[in-house]
Amino acid sequence: MTQLMGIEIDSKYGGAGSTFFSSIIAIEELAKVDASVSVLCDVQNTLIMDYFRAYGSKELQEKYYPRLTTNLVRKMLELNCETSDKGRSERRQTS
Repeated sequence: MTQLMGIEIDSKYGGAGSTFFSSIIAIEELAKVDASVSVLCDVQNTLIMDYFRAYGSKELQEKYYPRLTTNLVRKMLELNCETSDKGRSERRQTS
C-alpha cells in the first residue's frame, strides 16, 4: 500500500518509481473498492507529490518524500480503519 502513496516518486525515497499513467490506473482500481482511499491516493500523488517535485528543494524532497510515502500515510490509514471499525461496532450495538 505504501508505494501507492508515491507512485511517481523514486524508489530510493520509498515510492514506486513509476509514471503518471500508472497512478491514474491505481486510482481508478482503488475507486472500484473504496472511493475514499482512491481520493486520498489521488490527492497524494497528483497534488502533494507534484508540489514537492515542482517547488521543493532537493533537501526538502529527501526529508519529506520518505515520510509522505510511508510513515505519515500509514498512520492516517490506520487511524481511519480504527475509527471506521469503532463506528460500525457502535451502530451494531444500538440496532
